[in-house]
Amino acid sequence: MARDFEETFPDVILKLKHPVEATLTLGMIKKFDQVAIRLDEPERFLELIKEKVHDNVVEH
Repeated sequence: MARDFEETFPDVILKLKHPVEATLTLGMIKKFDQVAIRLDEPERFLELIKEKVHDNVVEH
């Protein structure tokens, strides 16, 4: 994961199926297979994910 100047503590880390390229500062390109996210409302995010997973399971 790319790090800024201070240590961060993500609420969620998404693990990607395939690495993706990201352009960093000064034009450097690096591949990542995880995305760290800080959320304003972590509880609400978890609720939404659970709803979407449940809806997806029920539809199939």
